[in-house]
Amino acid sequence: MEGKNHKRLKILFLPAWYPSRIHPISGIFIKKHAVAVSRYCDVAVLYVTPYSNLKDKNYDIEYLEEDGISTVRVYCSNTIKIPVIRIFSQMVFQYLAMYQGLMLIKEKFGIPDIIHVNVVSPSIILVGLLLIFKKIKGIPYVVTEHWSGYTKEDNRYNLHSAFLKKYLVKIIFKKSCAVITVSNFLLNSLKEHRLISNRCFVVPNAINIPNLVPKKKDISEKIKILTISLLSNEQKNISGLIKAFEKIASKYNNIELHIVGDGSNKENLINIAKGTGLLNKHIFFHGYIPNSELWKYFHEANFFVLNSNFETFSVATAEALAHGVPVVVTKCGGPQEFVTGEVGVLVERQNEDSLVEGIKYMIENWHKYDPVKLHNYAMNRFSYEKVGKLILNVYETVLNKKNGIS
Repeated sequence: MEGKNHKRLKILFLPAWYPSRIHPISGIFIKKHAVAVSRYCDVAVLYVTPYSNLKDKNYDIEYLEEDGISTVRVYCSNTIKIPVIRIFSQMVFQYLAMYQGLMLIKEKFGIPDIIHVNVVSPSIILVGLLLIFKKIKGIPYVVTEHWSGYTKEDNRYNLHSAFLKKYLVKIIFKKSCAVITVSNFLLNSLKEHRLISNRCFVVPNAINIPNLVPKKKDISEKIKILTISLLSNEQKNISGLIKAFEKIASKYNNIELHIVGDGSNKENLINIAKGTGLLNKHIFFHGYIPNSELWKYFHEANFFVLNSNFETFSVATAEALAHGVPVVVTKCGGPQEFVTGEVGVLVERQNEDSLVEGIKYMIENWHKYDPVKLHNYAMNRFSYEKVGKLILNVYETVLNKKNGIS
């Protein structure tokens, strides 16, 4: 379906998370999948989200062409305060908002060949819509799942999901024509919950590969260690990284830890760093940095560290490799599938001694990694072209089955 004799497929992305005026980086990895798909298909995105600052109106519909993608964001208000009524009214508002968004998609973009749902668990509001599309319109849908809540290390699916929510989640997976996960780690977690059995594909996240091939860094007096992360300590364990760094800093006085990102635990983590006496001397917090500006931090880094407790993929780790930066990564799930001895070091999860040894090793050996090889390693796995082609193959499989083509 990709060549000159075939028209480009029309794909409608329905994400549970997506960058917006509320959260500019929420679901940025979903947007990158959409950009990857747009290399081979015409892509539209419909994102519906509650928004508390609408004042006098119930909806604010925004249509933009972003990176070649027809993007509709619908912000919907819900001012009702009574909890039970609020939940019901929010569902009604979101259905109505989605309907209005779909009418705009139909006008500007046309009827899609495939609907691509991204992230099921938080988006059960899509159930009725998806089933209507499949039953009445005959439009097949596929699912890409990113959420770590299905993994036993995270376990939010079991701990916080009500029976009805779990039932609806199972319906979405069951009725889908294919399920994509970003790692085998996540795929196996879905299978353990008996949410999927077949029609499964693993497609990694896509990243923007730098045009300039990185050069070898000169060996200098300072060694800069970088981590880029949502500052949510339960998942990312930044406090554990700070404590490990404190131990190492007593031996290596020429190292710096640069922490990029924002999140709910930021102030607490700053206080932990302050308690070490290293804040703004050897440990630096940079806050939120736009994705387009991260290259500056990769350019300065000697190596990258990820100390997460669980990850379904880790875009930041892949981006580090694309910029020619070797990595120290915990055995936290998804990253284990692409971090090899060629590109970095794996250390034990929630193990300070193992992390300390991994960082010490990289302090002594970061310069032995060839940045060009790291760059090419990432490009061959995570480029928009590579990932877009893999997703296109899923679409073609789905449509061939629908049309009775083996």
